[in-house]
Amino acid sequence: MPGDSDPPGDGPRPTGERRAPLLKAMRLIEWMIDAEQSSYGVREIAQGLGIPPSTAHRLLSMLEEAEVVEPEDGSGRYRFSLGYYRLAWRLVATQFPVNQVAVAGCRALADETGESVYLGLYDDRAQTFMYAESFESRNPVNYVMAKFERHPLYPGAGGLAILPFLPPEEQEAVIEELPLVKITDRTVTDITQIRADLQEIREQGYVISVGRRIVGGAGVGAPLWGPDGKVFGCVVLALPEQRFIYYDPHELGRKVSAAALAISSQVRVSG
Repeated sequence: MPGDSDPPGDGPRPTGERRAPLLKAMRLIEWMIDAEQSSYGVREIAQGLGIPPSTAHRLLSMLEEAEVVEPEDGSGRYRFSLGYYRLAWRLVATQFPVNQVAVAGCRALADETGESVYLGLYDDRAQTFMYAESFESRNPVNYVMAKFERHPLYPGAGGLAILPFLPPEEQEAVIEELPLVKITDRTVTDITQIRADLQEIREQGYVISVGRRIVGGAGVGAPLWGPDGKVFGCVVLALPEQRFIYYDPHELGRKVSAAALAISSQVRVSG
């Protein structure tokens, strides 16, 4: 039986019909973006686009295969994948002026401190994060971290600015299920010590990490909160350990935390 987008008969499809799935998929993406939700149901999409649920499901399957969307565990709903956010962010960052609140806040912190500042985004499905934007220090010697690469949550300032502020069950999943590898001689892999560190970071609102992920590197990080009250990323100030020793680490922590809270407040308002 022909599908709801298939032309009747056995002849070749006209060019317009061959393009229909792509056009419908693009309209679906546009609708999802305009709907400004965290996840989307098949029937909800079908109703919004005026298409049969079977067509909506088929289009979502195509987009899932292309890693544009991913299923939300156990809910029957779909959301944009971090891979799609990564591509979209890179497009914006490289081709268009970037005016997002978070980017502006990170740039202001870099200008204030004279040190490198990074914006990290959390992927709750993979339980990893990546740095999506950076603002380099004016100093000749810098602590440089790669962007658009996935990083675990336990070793350094970026992950430890996110992990302590996740729901308890999500924290435990990270601690219990992921392999804890000693990346440097300062990387903490003892679960008891990790839990103690998470409690301390949660209480002070920021993390200070020296040499845990990169030898000779120091980082100070704080979480970013979305309109839904969940952590969506982090702000990290990064610098060489040789320069870090001349700072008051907790003063840096308060500055990074204040910047992250200001960004989060503006994100809540704009969201």
